[in-house]
Amino acid sequence: PKPFIKELWQSRTSNGPMMRYGRLRRKNAPPLSVQISVYAVAFGDECLFLSGTKSISDQERVEAALALSENQLRAVIDAEPECVKLVSRDGILMEMNPAGLAMVEADRPEDVIGKEIALLVHEEDRAAFVEVNRGAFEGRSGIAEFRITGMKGTQRWLETHVSPLKGNDGEVTAALSITREITERKRSDDLLLKLLEGTAGSIGSDFFRGLVKAMAETLEVAFAFVGEVKKDQDSDMMDLASVKTICSWADGSFGKDFEYRLIDTPCRSVFSGDMCHYEQGVETLFPKDLMLGEMSVDSYLGIPLKSESGSVVGILVAMDRKPMPHSDRTKAVFRIFASRASSELNRILTRRHEEELERQLQQVQRMESIGTLAGGIAHDFNNIVCAIMANADLAMLDLDSTHPASESVEGIVKSTKRASALISQIMMFSRHKTPVRLPVSLASTVTEARDMMRSLIPANVGLQCEIDPNQPNVLADADQVHQIIVNLCTNAWHAIGAKNGKIRISLSEVDVKDGDINRRVQLRNGSYVLLEVSDDGKGMDKE
Repeated sequence: PKPFIKELWQSRTSNGPMMRYGRLRRKNAPPLSVQISVYAVAFGDECLFLSGTKSISDQERVEAALALSENQLRAVIDAEPECVKLVSRDGILMEMNPAGLAMVEADRPEDVIGKEIALLVHEEDRAAFVEVNRGAFEGRSGIAEFRITGMKGTQRWLETHVSPLKGNDGEVTAALSITREITERKRSDDLLLKLLEGTAGSIGSDFFRGLVKAMAETLEVAFAFVGEVKKDQDSDMMDLASVKTICSWADGSFGKDFEYRLIDTPCRSVFSGDMCHYEQGVETLFPKDLMLGEMSVDSYLGIPLKSESGSVVGILVAMDRKPMPHSDRTKAVFRIFASRASSELNRILTRRHEEELERQLQQVQRMESIGTLAGGIAHDFNNIVCAIMANADLAMLDLDSTHPASESVEGIVKSTKRASALISQIMMFSRHKTPVRLPVSLASTVTEARDMMRSLIPANVGLQCEIDPNQPNVLADADQVHQIIVNLCTNAWHAIGAKNGKIRISLSEVDVKDGDINRRVQLRNGSYVLLEVSDDGKGMDKE
């Protein structure tokens, strides 16, 4: 048959004969049980097959077939990737396949076969291992998880399924077990358990301390940290962003918090996608990241922490000085760490935002109270000033310019005008009205503010205005624009101080195009009215 011919051709490179058993049909005689032996003899590129046929009895044929079946079973067991073993009633290892020998780190079968296998089991797990094997001799199947220390010192977690192996007489002759390694599964379980133990019932800094400690100890890494993303206030580009650590772990203890720029770091790669894993050589891949060199970091595992909207708000990182090859299961557990960290970080950020809104609300309420109080005082004070001004004006009518008191009364009039202008500012501050934007001539508004400021600023400060009366109207609140001009001029006056100086107010029409004015203003292209207030004071220092 063709399968036989094919198998015969494939056996040409073997050293021994290929044997088969069958029944030979004969003419005018019953079939004969035979053993066929085929030898392959190579001649250069050619091959010669020599075969011999031997008559055997039915008993011999059965025994030969049984031997072949046993050999085939042995081949299957030897090819099994899990550990297959037989253990005697007194715990002696009878048989073990090559996968099992590799699992216990035995170089030769005789290193372990014929010896008590329980001696390789961790002392704390030995009783459970012995019990599950004893149960097989009582006709029970069982499962056990245990730790072993291999003959070369490697520790592993194993799971064994044990069943009774019975002989022809029905008696149990051995405990048959199939054993597989579960070290990764146990490692993942430990990750989850330590995460729960380290963070249960804690929030804020206590939560993150428990998280990075559990993560570093379970992953057996030298460094771990969780950080918050600090974006540049003028840009959404991640290359301009930085990370400020919330909690860090270094070489067995909590480290000091630090801040670093994302650009040219492996953390930048995290923000480009999802989890980022560099098993080794990360220092070489990111030579500009000086911190990696200072810490002698070789491997890196990082994952972004995201808000409910999907934006990146933080990062969780584990680093080590040795290679860090982790399985998909470990990475899946690392995602659970990140999920818990994201939840807590988002809770903190939400609370921080609420506190900021509350602070702003309190500030608004304070300003409203101050405004109400100032408005009441200004109203009463204005009545007094008006009375003084009216009497001063009447006195000026009764006095001519040569009267000795004329100059003094004139000074009273000027002072009351300044007081009146100041009261006007206070009353404007206390109005609390909703801004109403209407077409407004900024030229007239600037002129009114200029006139009021001339009565306020001292004589050593000059006030120069460059106003084009033909400027187009703008959509604005006139009172707010007036207040802005007064505030800017007041700041300029204070910047000049006691020395002689000048305040310049200008109003001009400009045409804004891409790149003009200031990119941070983010104006649409078009025609605008530009209001500028400048002074020749000393200005502000860098701080």
